[in-house]
Amino acid sequence: MCAGLVGICSAASATPTGLFLMPIADILKHREAFAFAGLFGNERNISHGAYSYYNAVTVGLFDRVEVGYDNDFMGFTTYNVKVQVFDGPKELPGTALSVGIINAKGNYAEPYFVARHDFKQFRLHAGYWNTQSCGRFMVGTDFPVLGTCTGSLEFL
Repeated sequence: MCAGLVGICSAASATPTGLFLMPIADILKHREAFAFAGLFGNERNISHGAYSYYNAVTVGLFDRVEVGYDNDFMGFTTYNVKVQVFDGPKELPGTALSVGIINAKGNYAEPYFVARHDFKQFRLHAGYWNTQSCGRFMVGTDFPVLGTCTGSLEFL
């Protein structure tokens, strides 16, 4: 029961250009932006002083590119960029493909590619992400729930 409630609450924090865990092929359009500030912490009985504050900004450029950063308010910043290769060409309607890097800092970056296909009642997202020197297949879906809400399921 508790795990189900945590799953429902977690899904509510998905970003506009990703599901909860994985990036997706959709991008912000030109001059659209996403800004986020948050707090993460543990009960002091579990971990003393384990609080983390963070913020992020992502901006869409030219209807094909997203650039952004993530910061922990303590001086650690990583950068992200995503390029949409195509979105709904006449040969493949309802599909999109994007490539990008995430968590870039210095010589470190995590490359990925993601694709999307639209079905009548849901969108299917899949791709590959090289994170922490480990290649990971990822797949997810989002779908309407109760008309105005969105549900999502993901696997990494």
